[in-house]
Amino acid sequence: MSLRHSLGPLPDSSLADIHNLQQLTSQQVSRLCNIIFVFLKEQKEQDFQPQIDDFARDNGISLGPLKSIVKSTFLILNDALKRNVSAEQLRADLIGLGNWMAAERTLLINQLVDMEWKFGVTAASSETDKSGSIFLQLKMMIRRGSVTEPVYVELTLPQFYSFLHEIERAKNSLECFS
Repeated sequence: MSLRHSLGPLPDSSLADIHNLQQLTSQQVSRLCNIIFVFLKEQKEQDFQPQIDDFARDNGISLGPLKSIVKSTFLILNDALKRNVSAEQLRADLIGLGNWMAAERTLLINQLVDMEWKFGVTAASSETDKSGSIFLQLKMMIRRGSVTEPVYVELTLPQFYSFLHEIERAKNSLECFS
């Protein structure tokens, strides 16, 4: 993932750090940002490290991952400064990054693992116009967290083509992110 205005591609470690940052509450993020920006403004390292230690202790966060989050934040801000990115451009990039990470989490919650289908033709029905109609039975294996479960769906041919079109659109959208 790259930020539009401020950075080229982000290192995988920074993406993991941003994911970890998103696990914090808004109050925790606000406090951490305040600590970071006060340090950037005053450049007093003797005050910074104890504040990070206190933040980790007060919020029950391991110091190692927290330091990694802070390092990635410094990396993003430093590169934005080098590229003369405005505050609005940086804000837009960070919001976009947050939206991308939220979409990624949603996709990981309900992951399509496998799909099988069978075509069929209605041989008899109480409705005469339904006889001879084509249908499709789908068996989709969906991973929800650590559990994989089957989901069964029966579609008419027009419904199937609409479903196929949506799957192809989703695939193309996901390819834009990679």
